[in-house]
Amino acid sequence: MTQSLGFTLINSAASSNAFAAAINGISRAYAGSTAPGGAINFAAPLFNNNGFESPRQVIDVSGDGAANDGPNTLAARNAALAGGVDTINGLVILGEPGVQAFYQNNIVGGTNAFLVVANDFNDFAVAIQDKLVREIRVPEPASLALFGLGLAALGFARRRRGARIAA
Repeated sequence: MTQSLGFTLINSAASSNAFAAAINGISRAYAGSTAPGGAINFAAPLFNNNGFESPRQVIDVSGDGAANDGPNTLAARNAALAGGVDTINGLVILGEPGVQAFYQNNIVGGTNAFLVVANDFNDFAVAIQDKLVREIRVPEPASLALFGLGLAALGFARRRRGARIAA
């Protein structure tokens, strides 16, 4: 296995667009077999010495089939979680019978882990978008506005209570 694109800091629209362009330039690697256990075993140690500090270590596994090659997927998932990976999420593309249950039972695990399902390859882009929205915890402007109003109300209540105590 190889890493097509290294860990990348995405903290602006420009860095996001550059990352998207880099992903777009990578061709899909496919050798005819499905080895999610091998992918998990490959990904887990990449968190060590990657140049980034993070409060969470998350592996995302996507595919359209159950394991037909490589190490045991459940054992790989459990070893990664025991070794410090916080979450392993799945994105499964339906088609093969039982593949959704395989992903749920053998891949998805850890804190707040989830499975996103694409009905077919045409739905993959929407499924990726849904997955990213669930994973990336960026406060929305409306949430920030509500938080700001809450702080303003708290400050007003404290001033008002202080005025009553002084009176």
